[in-house]
Amino acid sequence: MLRDARELLGVLVRQLVPPAPDTPLPIVARVAAGVCRLYVAVEPDRHPVLLMVGADAGAPPPFATKHLRFDHAARVSFVLDGAVSSEAALVLTLLDQSLAAPFAALCMQLGTALSEQPAGSTVARVLGEWRRLFMEAHALEPAVELGLWGELWTLAQSSTPDRLLAGWRGIEGGVVDFFVDGVALEVKTGRRPGVHHVSQSQASVDAADGLLLSWAAEESSQGSTLAALVDRVAGRLSDPTALYATLARRGISIALLQASSRGYAPLSQPMVHYLADVPRVRAFDEGVSSLRFVVTLDPGKALAGTELEEALARFGLVGSFGVTPRS
Repeated sequence: MLRDARELLGVLVRQLVPPAPDTPLPIVARVAAGVCRLYVAVEPDRHPVLLMVGADAGAPPPFATKHLRFDHAARVSFVLDGAVSSEAALVLTLLDQSLAAPFAALCMQLGTALSEQPAGSTVARVLGEWRRLFMEAHALEPAVELGLWGELWTLAQSSTPDRLLAGWRGIEGGVVDFFVDGVALEVKTGRRPGVHHVSQSQASVDAADGLLLSWAAEESSQGSTLAALVDRVAGRLSDPTALYATLARRGISIALLQASSRGYAPLSQPMVHYLADVPRVRAFDEGVSSLRFVVTLDPGKALAGTELEEALARFGLVGSFGVTPRS
């Protein structure tokens, strides 16, 4: 049995020997056993496939995206431990080998979910969330792209990325971007140091020790793209499945990340302020909602020294942010 998505990815990137046409599929890995058995095989055209045996009732109807195909098979012949079997199965096929990492994570997520609730309805729920990860690209607005870059860059700098990822709320539409041990961390990334667009809901977070991490970044051919940051974060996690699951819930596809070709680089070390010190609109007429405004942070109120280290410790962000200030 496989331990995690990284181990399955290692299987998928090896030179797998595909079967001859019209012969049983060779099983190359087992993802789960029990009421539902999950096997990874390789097709004659070298596409990796996940066979889900024993999870038919309530399964979603067949579908196909540019990168992923799901189908019901009345009979699939496969070779397992030298023996040929032929059984009904749900079949998930990866159509683009470059997406082997998120596909491996999806297989492991299905294995975990089906071990807890062995039913086709579980397959429907998981694929309903994850199929967006394999959709075609759509354009991100520049401000949204830069904001996502800042959150991913922050994750990439953390010495405890698993912990920080577990508290990532901004990707799911939360009021603040990260929430760890009851403490909020809002990440803002702009073109000018300390100047950011904020919403009234963000500025009004009732948390005395909540923080705002302020990045200034610029486009750079030497900078990091969204796709590169996702790869970097995934490589530092104990298991990257949670990262891909989070992106899928937000509707961020791998194709979108790959299509966002702009690279960004920080201009300087970030500033950190208490949320309580962020300028805000103190009063406005009843009936006003969804208020957004621009704030300019006061450098004199930025945290420094021991206070800064203590504030950032729970997020794994103490020390260098990997930034070389421009001269």
